[in-house]
Amino acid sequence: MTNTAIALPPTRREPPALFTPESRAAKRFMECFTVHIESAHTRRAYSRTACAFSAWCAAQYGIHQLDQVEPMRVAAYITGLDLSTPSKKQHLTALRMLFA
Repeated sequence: MTNTAIALPPTRREPPALFTPESRAAKRFMECFTVHIESAHTRRAYSRTACAFSAWCAAQYGIHQLDQVEPMRVAAYITGLDLSTPSKKQHLTALRMLFA
């Protein structure tokens, strides 16, 4: 399977850094957004969340590998978002799909 733009926003052609060190994590990222989500709008929103979370992990904690992410980091990310409750829930749902 090649990395296509099907699952990712037009500006993003590959998984975010957190999902690239391991081929298994990159595959999981791509499958999550191509197989499990039918709506292109939802794919873009969830992909943006994954990219933002990846950048946040790197900036806040120096985390660059998926296996280094702990539940408390996800909780800290969600809690720190300056968004409405429904938007926070959307971010949490996107991340939950990636870690399921």
